[in-house]
Amino acid sequence: MSRSYLTYPEFRSELEKGALKPLYLFQGEEEFLMEEALDLFREKVLGATAHDSFNFEKFYGKEAKAIEIVASAETTPFLGLRRLLLVKDTDLFPAAELDVLAGYAAKPNPATCLIFTAKKIDPRRKSFLEALKSHGEVVQFWKLFEHEVPRWIQQRAKKYGGSISLEAALYLYEKVGNDLRQLDQELEKVQTFLGREREISLEVLKNLTPTIRQYSVFDLTENLSRRKLEKTLEILSALLREGEEPLKILALIARQIRLLWQAKLYTLEGKSFALAEKELGIPAKHLTNLQEQEKNFPLDRLKMAFTRLSETDLALKSSALPPRILLESLMIDLIA
Repeated sequence: MSRSYLTYPEFRSELEKGALKPLYLFQGEEEFLMEEALDLFREKVLGATAHDSFNFEKFYGKEAKAIEIVASAETTPFLGLRRLLLVKDTDLFPAAELDVLAGYAAKPNPATCLIFTAKKIDPRRKSFLEALKSHGEVVQFWKLFEHEVPRWIQQRAKKYGGSISLEAALYLYEKVGNDLRQLDQELEKVQTFLGREREISLEVLKNLTPTIRQYSVFDLTENLSRRKLEKTLEILSALLREGEEPLKILALIARQIRLLWQAKLYTLEGKSFALAEKELGIPAKHLTNLQEQEKNFPLDRLKMAFTRLSETDLALKSSALPPRILLESLMIDLIA
């Protein structure tokens, strides 16, 4: 069964070929990549005048009327081949307004490219979705999986004319998290300092980014893996003071526990850690650390860790207890 949507890389490929549709729905949680796609599309449709054009108009679902959008979409381009309309927060339109837009989508103006953006359109709005898909494309912008982020960092470094080692990319991910916008800003700063065609090594990155934080979540997971309770609690306290999101801290702790679990299984099954480097996408140096750290955690303790991670996730989202108390309790249970 064929997919009813394009991924972002597939959309870029279509855009490079010049294959433009009159209708698009950009849908998903990854706003940074969605904004990048919008900029690329705007430049493709409107050229050098993309950011100051009579043929570009923006609307917002929480305040615009569908009839206004349709009237604008039906307007003839001014001194150009196409008009471009951007409708943000489409998921905030009432059902009746989406029905009006569905009527336009069933017979769109070929001289207008109309892009809708949304976190997620209610699947019950079938008339709108089916009309859009019949003349356009749905492009999905999912949050990257944690194992995809370091590779994305490596690809992104090329935009600034340089490169970054996988080890340095992992370090930057541990420092910053999966916020692609902040990761992009850090890469731009470092690459601007180094100059083009230079590789960002782990040593260079550590020297140039000391102000990101006194501690990183990497420091937290490293001390957790070595079962150093006092230092782990000290780092946790510092991270929370510096404004680190509790759920982000929990997500990276969960990632470390999964890696320790996988390392434990490799040991128990007698598998080579050289194979793990390829399968898990982790540099040899980090694997050596994991190989030592998994010895600190019996299998039963790792199983318990998954249960406690799930309980803490639920508590952070629903409990009135301070996040610091919940995370400290988790650290004590995992380490003590």
